[in-house]
Amino acid sequence: MKHLFLSLFLFLNFAFAFDSIEVLDPQITVYKSGYFKTDKNISSNEAYIIAQKGNITTLPKQAKSFGFDHYTYWFFFEVANNSEKEIYLDSKNFVAGYQELFVYDNGKLISFQKSGYFTPIEQRIVKTFPIRFELKKSPKKLIYLLQLNSKSPLYTAFTFGDMIEVDSDWKLLYFFMIFAGAISFAFTIYNFFLYLITKDQAYLFYCVYIVGFLGLNIVGLGYVPIIPFLDVKYAHIYFTIAVFLKLAGLTFFMIYFLKLKERHNRLKLFLYFFLLFHSIFAVLYLIGVAKPLFVLSVQLFMIVSIFVGIKSYISGFKPALYYLIATGVSNFLFVCFSLMTQGEGISYSIWSMNLSNFAMAWELIMLSFALAYRIRILQEENLKNERLAIMKSRQKVIGELTGNIAHQWRQPLNKLGAIISNVEAKLKYDSISHDELIESCLSSSAVLKNLSNTIDTLQDFFINSSKGKEQFDVNEQIDTILHFLQDTMRNQQIQIRFNPAKTLIITSERNLLSQVVMNILLNAKNILIERNNDKVRSIIITTCIHDDKAILTIQDNGGGIEVSPINKIFEPFFSTRTNGSGIGLYMAKNMIEKLGGTLSANNTHEGAQFTIILPK
Repeated sequence: MKHLFLSLFLFLNFAFAFDSIEVLDPQITVYKSGYFKTDKNISSNEAYIIAQKGNITTLPKQAKSFGFDHYTYWFFFEVANNSEKEIYLDSKNFVAGYQELFVYDNGKLISFQKSGYFTPIEQRIVKTFPIRFELKKSPKKLIYLLQLNSKSPLYTAFTFGDMIEVDSDWKLLYFFMIFAGAISFAFTIYNFFLYLITKDQAYLFYCVYIVGFLGLNIVGLGYVPIIPFLDVKYAHIYFTIAVFLKLAGLTFFMIYFLKLKERHNRLKLFLYFFLLFHSIFAVLYLIGVAKPLFVLSVQLFMIVSIFVGIKSYISGFKPALYYLIATGVSNFLFVCFSLMTQGEGISYSIWSMNLSNFAMAWELIMLSFALAYRIRILQEENLKNERLAIMKSRQKVIGELTGNIAHQWRQPLNKLGAIISNVEAKLKYDSISHDELIESCLSSSAVLKNLSNTIDTLQDFFINSSKGKEQFDVNEQIDTILHFLQDTMRNQQIQIRFNPAKTLIITSERNLLSQVVMNILLNAKNILIERNNDKVRSIIITTCIHDDKAILTIQDNGGGIEVSPINKIFEPFFSTRTNGSGIGLYMAKNMIEKLGGTLSANNTHEGAQFTIILPK
């Protein structure tokens, strides 16, 4: 598949490659053309003499780049213009800083026009964003010398035609830039809102990365002059800022998206140091030194970003695969773009000059898929962790209540043992009447029933939790819970006062309500043990009816909940206690809401108060 896409790209690039010279009007004839370069500051007259002597190189058929160098290039055209229309020379050198056109007739300079990337549009002879020059209307041959001087790559791509004709290529170029800009804007807004909702910093730094990427394309492809609030003379500053935003955004995006803090802390520190050194090179680049180091740091970062992705994927982090696909293809397209700017094997065409836009669009779309996949993976992990925490919490409660059962059983078992020993002694050493035997059996049955009821209560709380809704008396259910916990509370010197309404019959799920009340009471018990060493420990339970709703409040004197806002205690995995699981109150709130009610908390002057409101 990748070979098919590569072949398709190369075919399209070749098919749509710019010609070095394209003549769109039949009334225009280009007799000769060529170029030469020099590292000397020569005049147009000297350039004219060199061209007339034939010391020029023929332009290649297809447009190419001369790459980065310090030479001044002079392009030579011998042209006759018989058209009645206004004809222009369109120079597809987007970021060539200075371009000057000299027109000679029989060795005499008859026209001079100045334009270029650093010439504001309003100061150009032809006031258009594309760099254009007016051609003289002359049936005889005139010599046009175009001087290009720039630190950016120069291309051999020139078009002769009227305004409509030379605009034809630019419409597609504008479309690609607008398309890439629209995608960038849409993804930035979307992911920024996701950041505001989720507070996940991966979305925030993804936005920074998009802004940097778009800025880099705007500056690098020469679109600064059409941005009203940007001054083209500061283009190198904009370029440096855009590169830094792109690299910084991607650095922190990798840290949060690939979870490097938790999984690969050394890689995180390495990225920090790498970004620091790049920042130093960027400052040096701005003051005119260390340009090779600045460029090298950008190229090395492309390799580092792939390495970090591979490392994360090998370690088992599945979303890293999407990241690798996004970044790998994007970096490949950037390499192709770099080869095009250097004139190394890739033609200068509509497609190749927009490779950076294609790279940006591809990476933004694929990284969005990666973020979506990451959300799914994290949701699965959170669900798994939540289930484990719930299981741990339930096991902890069951363990505590099992200990309570053992304590509750001790006295009845002693009583049962005494009854059996008494019957055994009378059978061995004395006689036992029929009535005494019946009485002993009845006493034993009563003890066994009490033990059975204890097991039934535990089973109702934690095993038979799917009975569904039924009518029951809330007060009776609370009495059952308090009876079950009485020994535990008594052993910890905790006084429980229950103030019930006369009758409180509701239709709900008995077991869910029991679990919630049990959870709140056990939490209160733990808090009172921790805090109230020297004062009375008390819990007050109150039930009442208000507006046809059943209201149950549980209040302790343990000093209150020291959390702001207080509703944070209902968030999963949040606990004010060192050894707390942070899942109990979260579960309790979910259970009450499942029953159609509400669970809230507030502080009183003595401690915390939980309020459960349920429909009758």
